[in-house]
Amino acid sequence: MYEPNWDNMTHLIMFMRKREQLRKTGETKDWILNQYRFCNVHREDDRVTRWLRKHWRWEYDSVPAWWWFMVARTINWPPTLESIKPYILERDLSVARDNLQWLKLDGRKIFGSAYIISTNGRKMDKITYITRLWSEALNRGQNLELDYQPTCLETHSRLLKIDGLGSFMAAQVVGDMKNDGPLRIAPDIDTWAAPGPGSMRGLNRLHALNLKTKWGARNFLDQLNYDRDLVNEQLDCEIFVDAQDFQNCLCEFDKYMRALKEEGRPKTNYKSHAEFYTI
Repeated sequence: MYEPNWDNMTHLIMFMRKREQLRKTGETKDWILNQYRFCNVHREDDRVTRWLRKHWRWEYDSVPAWWWFMVARTINWPPTLESIKPYILERDLSVARDNLQWLKLDGRKIFGSAYIISTNGRKMDKITYITRLWSEALNRGQNLELDYQPTCLETHSRLLKIDGLGSFMAAQVVGDMKNDGPLRIAPDIDTWAAPGPGSMRGLNRLHALNLKTKWGARNFLDQLNYDRDLVNEQLDCEIFVDAQDFQNCLCEFDKYMRALKEEGRPKTNYKSHAEFYTI
């Protein structure tokens, strides 16, 4: 394993502490954190995830856990999920699609802005695309043994076999299944994460490497967990992070350092969603 650049490690530790302080107190003197949107240190503390745990719990025999959370994350906007929940429970996807189209015609916000959902180049509107994805995934999942979740890694690998579901979104489904589903007892719950471009940039920045340096999946995960152990030691149990949370922190750390070094500003300004839904 490679040792991190310790100056950059100090910046990472400071960023994590300040972001956690902002979550707890609602206040920070850091102008970057005040102006731009950054995810929490722990995914479980993000506002939509908190809403899902309270209002979108997986406790229904009628729908598989992985599919239930896939629907949630491809929408990622609680008011919309509240509207279509009865139809999702009944797997009545045509009615769910019609309901989404009605919300669109009424000028309502349909999708959350945290995740980018595209139609993968297909010429159709996003609502039609995602409801087809839900249907195809439900049919395809029956042949992938997705109702049996031995590890986070294997579940993620099986989800990737569903056409149209990329690595990032599959990882979000796994994350929800870890927090509120069958993967709560997975043996790799603390050590698994799926590599992504943002977290690779963050890992490269932590090690003072060229930001475009590529990592193989296995090397990325090994290095990620090595650095995670160092971070957890530095924080001295103040903020324990698992691999998926640490990966997310690296992605946000890269955004933070770009702003700090004036290499470019984060794309999204901070805006509270409290006026749109309660938790």
